Amino acid sequence: MAPVLRPRQSLSVERFTTYFKNLRSQPYSDPSTSRAPGANNNLRCIAWNPLGTLVATGSSSKTLRVWNPEKAHVKFSTELKGHAAPIEKVAFNPTKDAELCSVSSDGVVKFWDVRTKACFNEVSGLGDAFTLAWAPDGETLIVGNKVS
Repeated sequence: MAPVLRPRQSLSVERFTTYFKNLRSQPYSDPSTSRAPGANNNLRCIAWNPLGTLVATGSSSKTLRVWNPEKAHVKFSTELKGHAAPIEKVAFNPTKDAELCSVSSDGVVKFWDVRTKACFNEVSGLGDAFTLAWAPDGETLIVGNKVS
């Protein structure tokens, strides 16, 4: 589970090691993003849901996956299928813990209900989209495009 959020404050260099010494890392292994010679299946993005109960990942192999952070094995994850191009960015709605948004390099944004694994909305024709972000109220999504 994600750490409990505290009010933001500066952290001095001297306190840095002490503050982070009890945190642990958790490796996630997705067979579809293997590092085989010639493979181009790299993890591109990762995001927590607002409650810290889910982690979403997107890869260049068009794989969108939702993980239980307590069980990092791929068999406990859920694959969301539907993108036809590499996934550039994922973001959970900050006010709806089960609503995930993803954007792929072909300019398609998909809205997912991770409980049902269903894509409930899609916006296409957004050009060379590569990033997105929710407004804090969860009502507005902005999408960024590459400029030539």
